[in-house]
Amino acid sequence: MLTTSVFSLLYFFVAINFLGSSIYLLLKAPRPLANRLYGVLAVAASLWTVGLGIAGLVASDTAGEMWMRIAALGWGTLYALLLHFVLVLTGNASLHRRKFLSVLLYVPAFLTVLANSFPLFLNPDAYLLTRTAYGLVNMAGRSFWDWFFYCYYLSYMTGILVLLYRYQRGLEDTSRQKRVKSLWRSIIFILIAGSGLDIILHHMYPSLPYFAPLLMFQPLRYTFELLYEQSSIGEQHSLRKSNFLVIIISVFVYVAISFLQIYLQGDLAVFGLFLVNEASYRGIITQLQMVISILLILKDASLGFFVALVLNALNLFSSVMFLFRTRTSTSIPGIISYLGVIFLLILIKAFLDYERASRMRIEEQRKTLEESEQKLYRLAYFDTLTTLPNRESFFQEVSQHIGEAKRAGALLGVLFIDFDSFKSINDTAGHATGDRVLQKISQTLSSSLQPGDFLARYGGDEFLIQLGPQPTIEDFSERAQAILSRLRKPLQLGDDEYFLPASMGLAIYPLDGESVEELIRHADIAMYAAKTKGKNQLAFCTADMKDNTTQKMRLSNSLYRALDRGELFLHYQTQVAADTEEIVGFEALLRWKHDEYGVIPPLVFIPMAEQTGMIRPIGLWVIEQACQQLKIFKQHAQKDLSIAINVSLLQLRDPSIAQKIGEILARTGTDPKDICIEITESIAFLDEPYILLRLKEIKALGVSLAIDDFGTGYSSLSRLKLFPIDILKIDMEFVQGVGSEIKKETAILKSIIQMGKNLHFHVLAEGVETEEQAAYLKQQGCDEMQGYYFSKPVGAEEALALLGHDEVDGA
Repeated sequence: MLTTSVFSLLYFFVAINFLGSSIYLLLKAPRPLANRLYGVLAVAASLWTVGLGIAGLVASDTAGEMWMRIAALGWGTLYALLLHFVLVLTGNASLHRRKFLSVLLYVPAFLTVLANSFPLFLNPDAYLLTRTAYGLVNMAGRSFWDWFFYCYYLSYMTGILVLLYRYQRGLEDTSRQKRVKSLWRSIIFILIAGSGLDIILHHMYPSLPYFAPLLMFQPLRYTFELLYEQSSIGEQHSLRKSNFLVIIISVFVYVAISFLQIYLQGDLAVFGLFLVNEASYRGIITQLQMVISILLILKDASLGFFVALVLNALNLFSSVMFLFRTRTSTSIPGIISYLGVIFLLILIKAFLDYERASRMRIEEQRKTLEESEQKLYRLAYFDTLTTLPNRESFFQEVSQHIGEAKRAGALLGVLFIDFDSFKSINDTAGHATGDRVLQKISQTLSSSLQPGDFLARYGGDEFLIQLGPQPTIEDFSERAQAILSRLRKPLQLGDDEYFLPASMGLAIYPLDGESVEELIRHADIAMYAAKTKGKNQLAFCTADMKDNTTQKMRLSNSLYRALDRGELFLHYQTQVAADTEEIVGFEALLRWKHDEYGVIPPLVFIPMAEQTGMIRPIGLWVIEQACQQLKIFKQHAQKDLSIAINVSLLQLRDPSIAQKIGEILARTGTDPKDICIEITESIAFLDEPYILLRLKEIKALGVSLAIDDFGTGYSSLSRLKLFPIDILKIDMEFVQGVGSEIKKETAILKSIIQMGKNLHFHVLAEGVETEEQAAYLKQQGCDEMQGYYFSKPVGAEEALALLGHDEVDGA
């Protein structure tokens, strides 16, 4: 009958889920006792459901009674097993230590099984089977053993509920508490609904089927999820709730069409339109089973694969047994099909495992990059030897404090410290001892700090201390003298003592400057004055320094008229291909020849130009001059050349800078691909949205973009990938480490080149001064080089001459 088949189908579906989940759990984590008990629990539940399912399908009442007795093996032991499992799950370990309690726990289950599974004298009238529309049901009246089972069932279920309730109340893990609470609620539902349907209602209407085995599906599902999470399987493989539901539904559909395949006989009509023979129908069903199997493994590559494998293996076993039983070839196509599906499942699983492993490798690489970024940050902002902040950190920190002091109208001090005889320690005791002395010095200086102070290693044996706000200049002097007094004491290093006199220079904000650079420069000048006066003393910024400031002001004023007077001009430094050393371009370098002070270094007048705003018209003039000169270079050399032009932060703040550069390119007839706009690393990684916007606008013109002095500023890999950068220009600081004893700089240089190549950047090294440096850069795969080894910055005429020599060399 249809209803009988439906309930048998449901019983088999529940049994497959029980067995599948337990076998999967035991394969993944067989050691925990709770997992093993769950496996036994699933077997008991499966005996119950399979026994009822087969009893409803067999034609013989004798065979039906046998399967009903097998089902009793399941429901008779289930509740004792469930209580044992809950005792283990909730941590009530006394049962494991007392054998008597373990035996006592299973006595009711043993008696129930003895009375209902074996045809003995205990319960000779246990079964009076009648075939109804729902299958084979037991119409026997209530006996002592029925009431015994009810007491056993109700008492054990009550104990289970109490244990679970107390356990979930004491849990701190909210996720686990939620799962235990769901299990507790499902058992309450079983207790109420199962008792109502299979005890009370079944007594009133004996022909009804048994519902309790079907209701057991939900609590066992929650139990599986709980053990899945507890066994740390979830850490290795994430099982989504939606995927779990899809797996359950897919198993049900698979079992349903397998039932259809078993009971299919003869040809069938489809919607009354055409007749499909039995073989075609079986082929369609087999294809549907394959689709469901693939869906299972795609939904979940671990549990889904295992369930699909079990389902197809069961059907394969069933087909093989049918082949041996009937001695016909009817089942051979099915056998081949199931073997093919199993092979296909294994292939898909192998591919998914490979894809998952690849994702894990990518994730590991991402973590490695993050760690590298953190290391780069440490290298950029902290001194590796002393672990003190370095000059970059000092600039950043003091800049912030200057802003605070400016708002508060307070004084700040910058103390520049240089140790007078440190070189002799390196020369006599060795660099290793010198490093330990520097570490000891850093500890001494750190212990001299007060709240508001900031200590950094400037480089070598030079240290900077920002002295926190003080009411008067005399207070700064007292602080500095106290530090100097501590440094005059000998440093104890093992059995040796080292006397290290120090010279100090002190600059006061805002009297000696309003920027970190000015304060450090003035403190540095004062420190050298202290050395000149005899070392081992403190010197303040003097009137001579103020004269220098006056000179700076005069230069600033002159800068306004320098462009009109024709005092500004460009020098060009060659950029060569690393592999051939052929000139491929130039960098345009701005120079200023003052009528009174002579040639002014760019480090002096460029900051002035930025401070005064003159950098904008001067910068546009530089771009136009460079473009015009590039045309001359190309005509002379008869080959493609490029020219690099530096752009400052102030220029990037101009919203129309890209438009103005575009107009210059059009006016001079310059091909944008021959122009490279350079920005410093410190500018590139400022957290200012307009910088990225301006760079994208400039990039849209077709020019190249380069980061100058890369490796010395605020490097950030996460931000580097956002910028439309084409070229990394490695700062000369790292290049000059080649051939020296400073191996770390060489390692950093190599890492930067490799990183640039991996990110598909063009890499150019600045400051190449020796053949050894050039050879090393070529060996490491650097694309281009620039430096005094090839040519110092020269005028346009000399640059043309260099191009002529390059042609001769190339010929």
